[in-house]
Formats: sequence, C-alpha cells, structure tokens
Amino acid sequence: MGGQETTTTSMALTFSSGGGRAALCFPRDGDWFQGFFVCASSRAQLGLVGAEIPVDDCVACPDGGYQEFRLTVIHFAADKEVELVVRKTGGDLCRLDSDALQFQPSMLLTDDEAVEAIETYFPTIAQRVDHDASVLRECTVCFGDMEISGLQFP
Repeated sequence: MGGQETTTTSMALTFSSGGGRAALCFPRDGDWFQGFFVCASSRAQLGLVGAEIPVDDCVACPDGGYQEFRLTVIHFAADKEVELVVRKTGGDLCRLDSDALQFQPSMLLTDDEAVEAIETYFPTIAQRVDHDASVLRECTVCFGDMEISGLQFP
C-alpha cells in the first residue's frame, strides 16, 4: 500500500500510510498523552494529542489496562486536524487501536531513559515542568510501529 495522501475534495484530505514509526509520551497520571508519527514512505509528520474519555466502570481497569482517548491528529504540512476515539490497552507498554489507526509498541522507556527521550523528542513537555527530572522520570515513553488508513481530514 505504501504511504499516500490523496485529496478527496478541494478542502478534505484522506491520509493513509502503509506504516511508520511513532513516539508517545504518557505523564504519570495517564489521563492525556502527546506524540508524533512519521510515515515511512512519504516522511509526512503528524502530531498526536490524546485526552482520556471516561469509560463505564464495567470496562475500566484501575491499573490503566483499558482506557479510551479522544485523539487529535494534526497534519502539519496540510495545516489540518481531525479527532477520533482510540482504545488503549496493555498498561505502560500500550497498544492503541481504532478503525483508522493502530499502534504496536516495540520499546518502553522509564526513569532516566524517559527523561532523556522527553528532552530530545518532547521538549515542550520538558519545558512545561522546567526540565524537572524528578517529574519527567515518572513519565513513560513508548516507541513503536503505527499504521493509519483512511483518516479523513476535513
């Protein structure tokens, strides 16, 4: 399939990717996350910001094993964004899944390794806490493979 972007109308854009790499940063409280995706074939870059959506107690896991997030996907080159709901499973070494997006982790960083990754890949998060390593050590950073198919940017 490969990476491809097709304009469906003069205003809308459909984004699909045969794969790419993503990095996700989860603060300790786990009710939001920030990340980015780089398409392997086209090198298109997308920003990712997730905010937790409360779920029914019967499916919620107190250890963060199942959560739902409203994910805002930002297409920087097209200056467009779209929201979708993703399911997060797997605790710290998480998977994300929706009809249009799948993320499979390959690496989890915590403690000092998380601090280094956040300073490098998520400088705005580091700046928000004045580069306080004790706060950043409580974050987890996941790297992995992501696929996006048929994501409609209005």
